[in-house]
Amino acid sequence: MSSTVHRLTFHVSRERALDLDTDVWYASPIDAPIRSGVSGETLAELRSGAEAIKHFVLGVPEDAEVVVSYVFQVSGLPAQTA
Repeated sequence: MSSTVHRLTFHVSRERALDLDTDVWYASPIDAPIRSGVSGETLAELRSGAEAIKHFVLGVPEDAEVVVSYVFQVSGLPAQTA
């Protein structure tokens, strides 16, 4: 029996959070059925948020395996995938 591995990629950039008046990391899903994104003041917070919503964004059960990757786009640097 093989299980399906789902994949989710987030586009990551630095954005200005108007409510906090500070720059935060923002991740928006690429080619996902739900376009809801997450933000965090640190990359660790951002990753935690992405992990928390990955099943919801893809519309898969909580016990489904989801591999998350990130495409970073930071001003002045070429896009990087992690």
